[in-house]
Amino acid sequence: MTISDAKITSHMEKAEVALREARALYDLGYNDGARSRATVSSIQAFTAISIADRRPNDPQDIIERVKVFVASNRLPEGSDIYFTAAMFARIDADESDTKTPQSGAAKGISTAYAFFQAVQGQLLALRTEADNESEMPAPGR
Repeated sequence: MTISDAKITSHMEKAEVALREARALYDLGYNDGARSRATVSSIQAFTAISIADRRPNDPQDIIERVKVFVASNRLPEGSDIYFTAAMFARIDADESDTKTPQSGAAKGISTAYAFFQAVQGQLLALRTEADNESEMPAPGR
């Protein structure tokens, strides 16, 4: 396993744990915390796919960067909507003077889960592609 593979795995594990934490907080009625942890999951998952993709010229703004990934087919169509929803949900939970309703927390968790699954699928595709390339015979043989 390379250093970047280890980092990718670590970020995806953190994303998965953050989703479980979001669900646990939701089950206890801590809706603001649930929404916030769901967003952390999306950020961790996107960090993993960013490491895997290695394109430093993409925009630095995270929402714009996700949109570029979708536009260039590096993430499935619609993934940016889930990510953007998760980011705005966190802003609402962290910076608003109102409490997150249960439905808002549930929506935050479901959008973060959908984004996590999109990233997980794309990482699997990237790894499969890399494995196939490494198994190809050298040219001229």
